[in-house]
Amino acid sequence: MKETKRSPFSSKEIPLMVTVDVCDGSFDPGERRLRFKQLMELLPEIRERLGGVLRDRRGNLPVTWYVRADMQVKEVTGNTMGLVHGWKDFWDDVRDDGGEVGWHPHLCKRHGSKWKPIRDPLGLKTKAEKIWHELAGEEWTPKTCRMGESVGSNELMRFLDSIGMMADASGLPGRSRDDGLRWFDWKGTPSQPYFPASGDYRRPSRAKGAGDRAEGEETLGILEVPFTMAGTRAPYDETGVRGIRRYIDLSFDPARLEKSVGRIMPKIDYMVVVIHPLQAAGMEVPEGGLVVGGFDVMEKNLELIMRLADESKRVTKPMTLESFASAWTGVTKGVDKAKDTEKSVKREGKFARGKGGTMRTTIEKEKAGRLTTKGGIKAENLRPRRGPRKRRG
Repeated sequence: MKETKRSPFSSKEIPLMVTVDVCDGSFDPGERRLRFKQLMELLPEIRERLGGVLRDRRGNLPVTWYVRADMQVKEVTGNTMGLVHGWKDFWDDVRDDGGEVGWHPHLCKRHGSKWKPIRDPLGLKTKAEKIWHELAGEEWTPKTCRMGESVGSNELMRFLDSIGMMADASGLPGRSRDDGLRWFDWKGTPSQPYFPASGDYRRPSRAKGAGDRAEGEETLGILEVPFTMAGTRAPYDETGVRGIRRYIDLSFDPARLEKSVGRIMPKIDYMVVVIHPLQAAGMEVPEGGLVVGGFDVMEKNLELIMRLADESKRVTKPMTLESFASAWTGVTKGVDKAKDTEKSVKREGKFARGKGGTMRTTIEKEKAGRLTTKGGIKAENLRPRRGPRKRRG
């Protein structure tokens, strides 16, 4: 197997990427309008709490917020980017504060009155492509993404590579699931970043030389940054069985998370952790499970990660996914956004253009009434009150 690129960080540093999945976490939760409203109203509190623990030396808050932008969002708000447009002030603050706003689509399809997950490899790519064409028309070109429910396929990864996505953060090394509700397969995936083989999104290509490369072994340009996995035992796991490799959720029981993270801390090259807002607020948390929820728990888990790093003679380095991918791949930071958008428009061709072949701006589309649909809600009605930004110290 092709060797994974060596980390550009010192052995004492642990790049820490805190990611927030701005998502209601369910395929068909019933009254989605209310759930989206609840979800979005939680974000300022999460940001304030994270700011009290995670700010870097420059006072920035390098958190990656993966915002849902897909057909379910469009059904509710009238636009695939309803959760982006409807909270523009908040996302502007996030970016100004050193954060990142990434793409988090749930690739589902309608079955009568319900939504169900797509279980077809090509279908995943087709749905993602359709959503992306709408995003390109809105002139939004996020640099990194995470697929809802960690779905993946060769066709999907090649598509993400083709649109110039810098990194994907969906991988669950060693895990697979197919139970009728969730369908993903990340068996054989390494526990560090890699450039996927075009014929197998779960791993890097085997051959270094083009002449030795088997069919499907070409290396893609997108960087896969898998979740950090730890053997964390849940109360419902079988007795005598080692903890299942799970991602690190800041809503987990701190006592259980401390044991699993403590074991991996001395040897990891980086850490990706996740926050799900509803669970972080203590909502929809089943009793007796691994997830206990609550903002205090979220803070405690983040602090214990930093303490465990310190006890391992290491130091956490908060980063966004984009800045981490730039460092890992050697890509120069500060790419001209205008050129970036221009490249995206050219890449998308007719899909990024309106009638007559001219680009329509977001303002023009809003004036045309595209942010409202019959039976839906206006995206701007999701916008919460904008509170003062607090800085530590």
